[in-house]
Amino acid sequence: MSEVVSLPEKKTFEPPDQDPVFAPEPGQNDSLATAEANSLANGKSLQSDGEAKEHQRHQSFRDHVNRATLGIFWAIAVSIGLGVIAYTFHLLTPPSWHFLEAAQLESVKTILISALFSSALSGYAGKRMA
Repeated sequence: MSEVVSLPEKKTFEPPDQDPVFAPEPGQNDSLATAEANSLANGKSLQSDGEAKEHQRHQSFRDHVNRATLGIFWAIAVSIGLGVIAYTFHLLTPPSWHFLEAAQLESVKTILISALFSSALSGYAGKRMA
């Protein structure tokens, strides 16, 4: 039995402008190359374009940090507000209506006093530092 061995197909050399390895697929659009060409045609350099995009990223990061800070601020403000309401409720109502034990009420009182002094001190320091 003899086996037939096929030889690999010979490839012909094509100039680089016609070489299928380097030529884009039909209908393919290279958006980065198009954007670069448009920027250069409009007089923008790659340096200024890069700086503008870096500025956008920096501002986007600052916006995210600002939103996170506002979320934390409102969570703390709501918590302190609920603490004030609970503490005031316990001061104004008869003992049979209370829902916090004495130790829990003392903890709420300590947290509220700490928040009050912290706020007053940061307001004073803010005035003096400005």
